[in-house]
Amino acid sequence: MIDRSKLFDILIEQAPVGFCLFDTDLRCMLINNYLAAVDGLPVHAHIGKSIEEIIPTVWPSVKPYTDHLLATGSPVSGEVFGETPLLPGVKRYWNLSLLPYRDDEGKLIGLAAIVNETTGQKLAEEAILERKDLLEGINRILQSALTCITETELGLVCLDVIIRLTRSRIGFIGERNPEGLMQIAAVQPCSEHVLPNLEPFKIHGIYGRVIQSGESVLTNDPANHPDSIGLPPRHPHLSSFLGVPMTRDGRVCGILAVGNREDGYTMEEQEMLEALSPTVVEAFQRKRARDALESFNRALEQKVEQRTSELLHAEKLAAIGRLSASFAHEFNSPLQAIMTILKIFEMSSTLNPEERKFLAAAIDEGKRMKDLIGSLRDFHKPSSGRKVLMDVHATIDSVLLLCKFDFNRNKILTSMHYAENLPQIKAIPDQIKQVFLNLLTNAADACLDRGGIILIRTWQEGPIIAVEIQDTGVGIPLGNLEKIFQPFFTTKPAVKGTGLGLSVCHGIVQSHGGTIRVESEPGAGSIVTVYLPINI
Repeated sequence: MIDRSKLFDILIEQAPVGFCLFDTDLRCMLINNYLAAVDGLPVHAHIGKSIEEIIPTVWPSVKPYTDHLLATGSPVSGEVFGETPLLPGVKRYWNLSLLPYRDDEGKLIGLAAIVNETTGQKLAEEAILERKDLLEGINRILQSALTCITETELGLVCLDVIIRLTRSRIGFIGERNPEGLMQIAAVQPCSEHVLPNLEPFKIHGIYGRVIQSGESVLTNDPANHPDSIGLPPRHPHLSSFLGVPMTRDGRVCGILAVGNREDGYTMEEQEMLEALSPTVVEAFQRKRARDALESFNRALEQKVEQRTSELLHAEKLAAIGRLSASFAHEFNSPLQAIMTILKIFEMSSTLNPEERKFLAAAIDEGKRMKDLIGSLRDFHKPSSGRKVLMDVHATIDSVLLLCKFDFNRNKILTSMHYAENLPQIKAIPDQIKQVFLNLLTNAADACLDRGGIILIRTWQEGPIIAVEIQDTGVGIPLGNLEKIFQPFFTTKPAVKGTGLGLSVCHGIVQSHGGTIRVESEPGAGSIVTVYLPINI
């Protein structure tokens, strides 16, 4: 017959799990070699001692299970953890099953414990969770690069992820600026007590070691680190520090730094922060690329809007031109008939001197109307787009003829000081006429309804001719001088201006190889000078 007691002893000793037996005072009565080896103590060192005496750091996690079994008499199991004398400083995990140990009468006289170590499995699970947290953090940072409005907001998201994963209390992201100084991109927690001076500062100390060497720095005693230079005023106490370099295109461009982890930093946190560094760099690059693209799109949309408005403006001018040509044609025929009749009356010998005076005045006005119709027709004639030799003075005179009615109505006088023998220039006539018309119209509008004087001067400067148009109007505020050639900028009411006049003038003059200069004094008027090459 098999000796059951001997078989029991064999099973206990050879089973690949820990086994021990405790009395109701939780003192060890029996322990197998497997469990004794786990503790790192010989079997006899366990006998008669309590669990708290044998493994004091594990006892707090064991006590709830022993209390439960002693109170209920029911089996219980769960996870326990702590350090053992064999491996001090190393946290280990076990699966504990407690079973009631009773005498023949069913009285509880002790507890039987079956212990199976799960440290490897637990660490693998924690590694998987950390890996999952790391991947989620990377995903959050990259997503934020597409949603954050500002770089500071993106930096705070990055730091929130970094501080949470490394279990730190403070952190910052610093970038090396073009002057070689440290520029803080983001700091966390964002308060007046953490890195209060956010102005660029010299790269030195422990931070400087990270950037200058391009290598990570981990210290749990920052004050005594060889590169320590102390802390600036109001900086929080630094009990531990971890900094890793950020690199872009093979060059160190900044630093990720965290501090004040409760238990200090290990290589595990350093490896995690080094894994996050490329993601932070990429996130900032994505953010800046997105901002640049949005800025380009806005500029392109403004350009399209400007071009569309200019085309609409050109279409309106073309429509006015067609209407003007039609009016000129319709008026010219009856005017020719009137002029013919007046010429016939002029040859009559029966007219007295006073009648001849009135007749001469009528003929002169008829000629003026003929010239006006001719100027109107020429001004709105479809452009050939070709540059030809043109007389600047004759062009200005034809434009003044068109403006004469408005000038007289608004009590605006004109004074011309033309240079003698001013050479012709090679230009597109209708475009140059449009420039002068816009400038003269602006000069008249600046005089408002109070009247004024418009002075026109011309001169030659070597291969350049200059046309100066000066008014005695209200002038241009200094803040607007830099904007006057921008499309759609206008200080006129909507019914009088589109903001395209000076912009179009500027474009036409530039396309002819010339320039426009504007001088103005608020309340004293403006001087606009157009410089055009004689022959290009």
